[in-house]
Amino acid sequence: MGETIAISTVALGFGGYFNTLFDTSVLLVSITLILFFGLVLFTGVKLSVRFANIMTLTRVWG
Repeated sequence: MGETIAISTVALGFGGYFNTLFDTSVLLVSITLILFFGLVLFTGVKLSVRFANIMTLTRVWG
């Protein structure tokens, strides 16, 4: 629960800074930032699992 609050707080803070520079919606920038990093993390985990599976199979097969 605390991590969710921390992530949203940081995203809203970044959205505020971004709004100051480019006059955009703070909420839109915050949501976009959270979705972008979520996608990056999901892709990274997916690739890590594939690599680990390949290395495990290589090790098992000799």
